[in-house]
Amino acid sequence: MVKKPIKVIAKKPVSKEIVWSKVKSGTWFTAIIYGTKVTGKIQKEDGDVYLCQNERDGADCDNRLGFKFSWILCKHSTLEDVQVNNFKLLTSKPKDYKYTPIKSPERLGGYLVTYHRGHIMVGCTKITNAKIKKVVAKLK
Repeated sequence: MVKKPIKVIAKKPVSKEIVWSKVKSGTWFTAIIYGTKVTGKIQKEDGDVYLCQNERDGADCDNRLGFKFSWILCKHSTLEDVQVNNFKLLTSKPKDYKYTPIKSPERLGGYLVTYHRGHIMVGCTKITNAKIKKVVAKLK
């Protein structure tokens, strides 16, 4: 009986790169940004991907999905290029995650409502704390 040599077929390595075109805005994620553990949602604007969350301030997107901050993943950069590690897409909000994103109308009095560095913006005007209380009362 003649033994035939065993053929070893190399498998292609599994790509760890994320295909962002297949990831929807609003998808939950966890990651470590510059050493800080963050949890939030993905936002896509103008071809860029943003990690919207409440822990690390970075590049601003127009709609942070109710979170205080966003961190940009530029079109041609990798997660490591922008100091993002241990990135994981989630199927839903983590059970132990306590923060509920702010929900507000997209427009208030005809002006676009956005969040800028922890402040609510209506049009191009920052709103004072007194005015915020009035806005919150309308949202209830």
